[in-house]
Amino acid sequence: MMLELFYNFSLPFLDFLLRLFSFFIPRLKIFLQEREGLLERWQLALAKIPKKNRIWFHVSSVGELEQIRPVMEQLQQKFSYQFIVSFYSPSVPRLVKDWSFVAYADYLPLDHWREMKLLTGWIFPKMLVLNRYDLWPNLLRAARENKIPITLVNASTPPLGFGGWLSLWFRRSLFKKIYFWTFVDSVAAAAWEPYLRKDVQAFVAGNPRVDRALKRVDEAMKLGRTKKTLELWKHDKKLCIVAGSTWEKEEELLLCALQNLRMQKEMDAVQLVIVPHEPYIEHVAHTKKLCEKYGFSVVLFSELTQAEKQSHTDVLLVDARGVLAEIYNEAAVAFVGGGFGRETHSIIEPLAHGVPAAIGPKHHRSPEAKTLSIMGGAFVVNSLSSTKELAKWWQEILSNSEKAGRAKEAMKLYLSIHRGAGERVSDFLAERIKID
Repeated sequence: MMLELFYNFSLPFLDFLLRLFSFFIPRLKIFLQEREGLLERWQLALAKIPKKNRIWFHVSSVGELEQIRPVMEQLQQKFSYQFIVSFYSPSVPRLVKDWSFVAYADYLPLDHWREMKLLTGWIFPKMLVLNRYDLWPNLLRAARENKIPITLVNASTPPLGFGGWLSLWFRRSLFKKIYFWTFVDSVAAAAWEPYLRKDVQAFVAGNPRVDRALKRVDEAMKLGRTKKTLELWKHDKKLCIVAGSTWEKEEELLLCALQNLRMQKEMDAVQLVIVPHEPYIEHVAHTKKLCEKYGFSVVLFSELTQAEKQSHTDVLLVDARGVLAEIYNEAAVAFVGGGFGRETHSIIEPLAHGVPAAIGPKHHRSPEAKTLSIMGGAFVVNSLSSTKELAKWWQEILSNSEKAGRAKEAMKLYLSIHRGAGERVSDFLAERIKID
């Protein structure tokens, strides 16, 4: 109670700081601009949507939105719900606008009591579904006062370390307000047990992100956007490495590791595909120069034409977006970027193709990456200087060693556990939603 009082007391001061810093930080300025007239937008939109059988989903960003999508799709097959989606990240609108099964989606207002009380009363859903841990005190309070069941789905292992435990301690009263939980695995369920209500209903359902990744890969392969283009780049699939969602500092690690790998006679023909996370002109130009510095021949994806096939080149540098899910199919082994920055990017796309992947050390916020690394389905590169270790692991996988077999068996087991999680979570919710 005291923490809640302190939280609400400090909100005006935090608002002041937010507006002050927005003069110097463009992203904060955009954050505030996008929320101008937000309550009016919500009120007008909701007035046009049937009030019966509304389900309110809240997500933080695109990753959480993609994770919840299989659940929403399965629910929609069971009954004609009205899905309302709120979110925080500016990356969400471009994606959710094409989801025909969502009645309305918009930013969640800042967590002031008046705004949350109004918004919750206007939506008045049959259930508020939170994906993972984007919990806001006044949102939960408003839901409780309106007797709206609160569900948290896809809970993975809570964050560790001093900062993680401190966050859990401060938010422990929020977790007690949640009626229903689903967990991605039994390890997460056991870790969360001390923070749950005594009368909570919980279920280990698996991770719906796997369903979404498998579907995206299947859709990409059916479209075949890169197939003909990649055929122009001569390579042996058995000796191809695909590095996806890479950042500049990771690309030097990759090229140095490739040098080490190709010193082995049976590995001298190994080729590398680099798919930058942000294929801006400057980034692509920098990476191309880096390839040449290490003595590798390089061709850009956009330079491959139907005129004639390319002669053998060491590196294919992909300067296009939206093709990574398909390109992983060309790999015998992969590297997933981001793990030397904030957080490793999705490891599930190479997993969907049955391709073992290396990742950076910052993968603990990704339950699938963490689990696969423990199971042996992924290899953790602990330092940007660990080029020999990465090269050795690549060699073991490419040479189809015993380690390669164990990695692939671990991936198959992981997929068998999590495939169908979207339907299991939706069934759990459907049983607890009282429809009119």
